[in-house]
Amino acid sequence: MARRRQQALYGAPVAPVPAGPPALARPRSEVAKRLQERIGMGKKIQASPTRTDAEMVTYIQEARRWYEYNLELLKRLFITTTIADEYNRGGFGVLAPGQASATQIVSWQQNFIEDIDQFESILRRLELYPEPSSQSAEAEDTMPGDRS
Repeated sequence: MARRRQQALYGAPVAPVPAGPPALARPRSEVAKRLQERIGMGKKIQASPTRTDAEMVTYIQEARRWYEYNLELLKRLFITTTIADEYNRGGFGVLAPGQASATQIVSWQQNFIEDIDQFESILRRLELYPEPSSQSAEAEDTMPGDRS
């Protein structure tokens, strides 16, 4: 009875994340394509102008959305959260254009470049991770489209 009440209040229990070394949840070619798309998008954001406060606000918003989407994507591309945990450095800090020093802005931009580099590193290591069996990849055909 307590279990039913708990499920009614909080929903069905979440399945535990498998332990062990990282492995791909999707075919390697699909994972590589998704990572390459995200890297390209990150480089486009990184190259955007940041001369004015308005440009900096846009840059920060786009970079934050890019980072947050990547974190969720990594959780779906691998069967464990090991790679997502490696990528997650705690998110973006608050940076207010007009109030931030030039040093803070440069540091923030450098962190963003490191995020792109980290995604490139994950892409280079894909061959090290086992692929899913073809049956499990077909059964889990629920990858979201890229909306960020």
